[in-house]
Amino acid sequence: MLHNNVTKTLMNNMINTYHLQYGGEQDPLQYPERCTYTDNAWLQEFCNAMVTFNVQLHRPNKMTFTPNRVNDKNLMNTIQLHITNKEDIKRINTCRQYIKSMYLSNITNVLGTHIDKIYLDKKHVSSLHWPHLKNPPQKTWETWKKAISQ
Repeated sequence: MLHNNVTKTLMNNMINTYHLQYGGEQDPLQYPERCTYTDNAWLQEFCNAMVTFNVQLHRPNKMTFTPNRVNDKNLMNTIQLHITNKEDIKRINTCRQYIKSMYLSNITNVLGTHIDKIYLDKKHVSSLHWPHLKNPPQKTWETWKKAISQ
């Protein structure tokens, strides 16, 4: 089935979209993690099963992310170290996707000393093709602002 170029491209795009949605640094099929905060149920369950059965898939054309600075931190990996409430993590991830950010450096000033106020509720310019999202509700933005201000 994956020898068909159209199917291969479609599957790769779906997995890359899931990678943007879950926001982790590593490829979700090569380094699967249990993820409960995305809306992509079948890929989420697929990755959960991969963790259960200790399976990894290596993709030659996977999407990769490179930190923008030395000691840069992945937003979702960092958030999950400090916040355990599943609904709060979902809200934070929704805002992260809306502003199109993967790393802390995407939302801080040039020196990395503080969060740039424009990223509290604005879109970040990204060269990646992100899924389209509507502006999240106010309660979601409040959770985001509280989390990134810590």
